[in-house]
Amino acid sequence: MTPSSSPPSSVGARPRRSPASLSMTILFLFAFLGAAASSGASASSSSSSSSSSSSSSTSTSTPCSDVTDLRRRISRSLSTLSTGGRPSSSSLRGVIDDVLSRSECDALVRLLEPRRFVSGGGYDSSNSGYTAPHGYAGLGLRELSRGAASTSSSGSTSVSGSTSDDGAPILTEDQYDRLLEWRERARSSAERALGLCPGTLRVDFTAISQKTPGGSHRPHADNAYHKFVPLPPGTSGESSASSTVVAIDTSRGDHPFPNRIAASILYLNDDGYDGGEFYFARPSDGAPDVTVRPGAGRMAVFTAGVENLHGALPVREPQGKKREGEGEGEGEGEGGECPPTRRLALAMWYVADAEDEEKVPKYGSTPSSPEEEEEDPNLHPLFELPVKSIKRGGLRLALSLHLLGRQNTPSRGSWKFVGNDGDAAAGRGGIDLGMVFQDGTGMISVRLRDDAIEVGRHTDGPNGGRASLRYALQESVLLHDLLDELYSLAYENGDEGEGGDGDKDSIRDEDRLVIFETSERGGDDDPIERARMTLPARRA
Repeated sequence: MTPSSSPPSSVGARPRRSPASLSMTILFLFAFLGAAASSGASASSSSSSSSSSSSSSTSTSTPCSDVTDLRRRISRSLSTLSTGGRPSSSSLRGVIDDVLSRSECDALVRLLEPRRFVSGGGYDSSNSGYTAPHGYAGLGLRELSRGAASTSSSGSTSVSGSTSDDGAPILTEDQYDRLLEWRERARSSAERALGLCPGTLRVDFTAISQKTPGGSHRPHADNAYHKFVPLPPGTSGESSASSTVVAIDTSRGDHPFPNRIAASILYLNDDGYDGGEFYFARPSDGAPDVTVRPGAGRMAVFTAGVENLHGALPVREPQGKKREGEGEGEGEGEGGECPPTRRLALAMWYVADAEDEEKVPKYGSTPSSPEEEEEDPNLHPLFELPVKSIKRGGLRLALSLHLLGRQNTPSRGSWKFVGNDGDAAAGRGGIDLGMVFQDGTGMISVRLRDDAIEVGRHTDGPNGGRASLRYALQESVLLHDLLDELYSLAYENGDEGEGGDGDKDSIRDEDRLVIFETSERGGDDDPIERARMTLPARRA
């Protein structure tokens, strides 16, 4: 990221407010007009009240608009950007304080244990590729709606979704219903901030994001890839910038979410970490231009295109925080432990069409068995390995370490590992493990069931649902390598060779991480050999 030549504007120091109901203190960000507060300025209660009064009078005197008008406003902004101008963004972005009260935020944060979150990632719209940045994880409605553990037909207990080892759900039904109320509060607040009539915005996706130290997000748009292009000679814009941002190939529909028209980021906590500021990027080079300081209950709202490039600065350990084991009894959490360093936010993306609206799962209705799962149109099954027994936690760890070691094969950054830290398959498509190819057109997914290991290909990336040739060539190489690892875990005995029943170092069946359904290793019914026969490339 190119450093800014001048300090970015900032909106609001971390506030010290008493709990309050929604006050709709809409602090519109005139980012390109330079009207945002100077860096580090405090958002005092008096200035908040003043802004609130001004915003309220404006909203009552100005009629609401529909999505056609919103798109017209966006088009005008993009037209001004294309000529090097700095358009007013006051009608395309805003910041709202007290969408949730501090007590509401604190109550939700206490329920969201760090270990419940599913490792995940986003996309970088400057290189048309998916990334899974360090320090990022999330929870969607799928995970949050799951109830307690269910019992499988074999009598063993399987945990439904991101739940604790004892099978307890993340939220109770009452807490989940309350979360949905807050979700609706955020949606309607976003409409008012953008001057839209009630019911204009529909939620496309809901997630609670968790950024830990190092967690950040590069500047991007939410509905298009982008690049910076030189301005034509003689262009007389309102700035001295020599380049401007433009969307890439929007007419081709390469972006996975072209229908998104707006988004919002609602901070849930503002203590226990430094950094983590959301920012609007400069259109000339993507550097931070206007930052939105963390504040529990504060929400940034913006349209989803390149007119509002945005990102997040890295989360840092707070100054003076004691590391684990230091100063026992002096921490702020239970048992004297310091609270985890993390930035939590409720992230929501919006569309206009009802057919694109997110399906809100009923509490406890999320499938807990493979037979009940909804069919994923972007998943192409590759092969399935039936098993007699499986130690899911141990096998997940072993395969995770194996795949992590293959991220730079055949070249640096060829693959990006994604995984779920919970006790059951969750996250994207219900997978346990995944490897995303560097061009973002495909992902290999591994799902560990009680009766089988499923391996599939996801192609819901930026290539119109088609995997690239480069991906196809590398997919079979990685899959043969994965089958080699599974063969080793299922059949081999370590340094002493394969051995037999009398081998001193032979691994007992009850100690193996996986035992496949087969009468003869390497025979016609060996699932590993059958899987190899389905692959387009054979091992050398």
